[in-house]
Amino acid sequence: LVALTGAPKILRLFGRGRIILARDFVRPEHARLREAFNFLSTPSGEYPPGFRGVVVLDIDRATSSCGFSIPFFEFSRERTTLREWAEDKGRDGTLAYRQLKNSYSIDGLPSIAQQEAAAGLKPVGISIKGGYISATEYGTNPLRHLYVRLQVACALPGAFLANTTQEGLGARDGLVFAAGALFAFCLMRAART
Repeated sequence: LVALTGAPKILRLFGRGRIILARDFVRPEHARLREAFNFLSTPSGEYPPGFRGVVVLDIDRATSSCGFSIPFFEFSRERTTLREWAEDKGRDGTLAYRQLKNSYSIDGLPSIAQQEAAAGLKPVGISIKGGYISATEYGTNPLRHLYVRLQVACALPGAFLANTTQEGLGARDGLVFAAGALFAFCLMRAART
């Protein structure tokens, strides 16, 4: 967090985050969170279709630093783009969009879209289309889950390195580099899973 007006300051919060999905936000145990975010809801208590959830951070440590290089910013208005886009797509459309384009984070970890779609089940099938990796089926088979994690771990650097090969390195150099890096990355990712 940074101070954009007043005295300069940067606040760093360290801890473990957990996601409260929009569908779980209405549970009684989250009443205090709903109060904190009531400015987002309509008078009837509904949240906009673009609302995915809230990240709750259990803070272990808080530090601050000077913030002398942070410029001043003045708030002029909220953006309406997300609300308009999500209202146009509707709830089912936004879920489908996130399922296609946000199933995995940039480093290949399962994302909030999987939690929304599968209610806790792990992905056991994936699709790779147009540079996006999305989960296509869910289940409880741990071996299929490991297989999918390996596919995702290998597909991400492979797509990146294929683009690098086309844009600068010689084809042979790029392929040798891509094969070595891809193999090393897959081994590291498999070991972490």
